[in-house]
Amino acid sequence: MFDLFKKKDKPKVDAAEIERREREEVKRQRAEALKQNVETEKSASKG
Repeated sequence: MFDLFKKKDKPKVDAAEIERREREEVKRQRAEALKQNVETEKSASKG
């Protein structure tokens, strides 16, 4: 699949795009973990 693209075909843009997506994924995972922590703390403080 990657052979279709020439090596001069904007590799920097592709790398930046991939990096940006990875960062967004990490942010999403952290937000999810944070949400779960808050839920856990809420139920812990009630009990």
